[in-house]
Amino acid sequence: MIKLKDTYEKIFETVWHNYTCGDVELNLLHFEFPVHAKKAELLEIYAKLVKTINGDDVVYLTNIQKFVDGHGATYISGTVAEPDLSDFEDDFHGNFSEFLTSCFKDRIDWYRISQNEELGKLPHGDVFGEKLELIV
Repeated sequence: MIKLKDTYEKIFETVWHNYTCGDVELNLLHFEFPVHAKKAELLEIYAKLVKTINGDDVVYLTNIQKFVDGHGATYISGTVAEPDLSDFEDDFHGNFSEFLTSCFKDRIDWYRISQNEELGKLPHGDVFGEKLELIV
């Protein structure tokens, strides 16, 4: 039986351990364990893990523009905004991967973007980067 993870550090370390023990990209399988924490904290942990492991940003954007290059890659630009986290104030008790799946379902303003040296931060809090799947 997998032990319930209920602190920021334990949750972060569990995903980190699951990731470093394998040789695959970060995906939902790394989040397959029970958690009990504030939804906002789980969202923060996910964003930090994505940044730490892949260097990508999980952001809430407004003023969104999408571009598709000649190779089919989708790029996105927009203004990073503070999201309304009122839906995330209560606790979540369950599987971390289920939280992520339900969290991002039908939320059209959340994006995971890859920013490299040619792309990245623009004036006035705007960003530009390749649009990636939020969860894989």
